[in-house]
Amino acid sequence: MSEDSQIVVPEAFVDLFRPPGADRSRRPLETREVIAEADVLERIQSGLLEAASPVSAREAGWVVGRLAEVLGWPFSASTQPSA
Repeated sequence: MSEDSQIVVPEAFVDLFRPPGADRSRRPLETREVIAEADVLERIQSGLLEAASPVSAREAGWVVGRLAEVLGWPFSASTQPSA
């Protein structure tokens, strides 16, 4: 994606790369997009499956599957926990 893309990037995401006190990130846009969609979903699911999580494994699978559906990301139901 080029710097002149019309896709709006949420400020909360840009803040992850903005140095304290700066009004914009000093990192090129390309370095802010290195996580694949499948990796994002896997990380979210891993967090939801932590022992302290208030959701069951089955609920975690549903949350991740629904998130993928809403975002239009590919998601394999076979990666969901069966518990």
